[in-house]
This record gives sequence, structure tokens and C-alpha cells, in this order.
Amino acid sequence: MTSHITKIHSAISEYVPLKSRRITGISNESLEAVGQGTVELMNHIGNKSIHFKLKNVLYVPHATNNLVSLSHLDKEGGHTTIGDGKWPLH
Repeated sequence: MTSHITKIHSAISEYVPLKSRRITGISNESLEAVGQGTVELMNHIGNKSIHFKLKNVLYVPHATNNLVSLSHLDKEGGHTTIGDGKWPLH
């Protein structure tokens, strides 16, 4: 199963350092996850602002991009639709 990943340390609350954990599948090489925690996000849909938390987000300082794991989102009861240049998370 994939994991949520961030390269932005300041975005993580409840941060817990990890013993070295190598992850693959982001680039052509394995990268090191050095910690994990919670990332709070806000999504604007129409006139509504929806706040939600992604838990157990891996902190990977050398990741090229941040990653939202759709399989984790689905497991936690979230859903999304992608289209028209938008990607709202619910």
C-alpha cells in the first residue's frame, strides 16, 4: 500500500522521527523517510471550506513532490473526483 508523503517538514504536526525507512516508487531510486506525522489540509469546494487531516504522513526530505495516497484516502472513508482541472478531496 502507498503512503502519504511530504517533503515539507513545517507542514507536519505530531512529528515522530523514524529509524531509517527506505521507500520506493516515487522516483527511479529509493528515498529515505526520516519521520512521520499529521498534515492538516483545507479544501475549498464552492463556498465551503473543508478541513481534514492526513495521518501517518511520511516526511521524505528529498522527495520531488508531495503525494496523497488515494488508497489511504479511500481506506479512511475519503473520496475524490478528478476533472475540469480540479481535484477536490472529500
